Amino acid sequence: MAINKLTAKFCEIAPKGTHFDGEGLYLLVRPDGKRYWHMACYFGGKKKLLSFGSFPKISLDKARKARKNAQELLDQGIDPVQQKKELKNAHIKEQEEKAKIEGNTFEQITKRLYAAKAEKVTDEYRNKMLRQMELHLFPHIGKKHINDIKGKELLTILRQVAEKTNHGRPMTYMASKLCQWTTDLSTF
Repeated sequence: MAINKLTAKFCEIAPKGTHFDGEGLYLLVRPDGKRYWHMACYFGGKKKLLSFGSFPKISLDKARKARKNAQELLDQGIDPVQQKKELKNAHIKEQEEKAKIEGNTFEQITKRLYAAKAEKVTDEYRNKMLRQMELHLFPHIGKKHINDIKGKELLTILRQVAEKTNHGRPMTYMASKLCQWTTDLSTF
């Protein structure tokens, strides 16, 4: 089977469709013109699909090196897809630990806000704020570094809260309050 069929020039001007380089590596050109590197392989009798990134950010040479690395893993009996997930999870855990040490997790900043509001609002209000954050937000984003939380992620969580019911009524008010309280965190 021939390998290294593609050229860098062709990758730049390739029409939409799938263009194979060999040994499972191919360039996918979508109808909108965006180009992505993929590799199809088999592990344990199952077809796996690896993604290496977009062209030109990932050049043809880099894609071929990624293919070679993936092939070496397969030769060693290691699932490259699973290894990629494990590396990503390890990186996330490392970032969470770093944020925890720095004191910049969502939960830690919320607790600083709770302490700062001691003289401005009633204890009942502060306790309600903290309890609602513990119930609705901490399980999802409490351990994340504040800079790693995307607005889209927070919006999804708030929409889920709004869809819940309490005594038959939707919790849109609570979602609104959570939104307000998270906005207050930006001052810390």
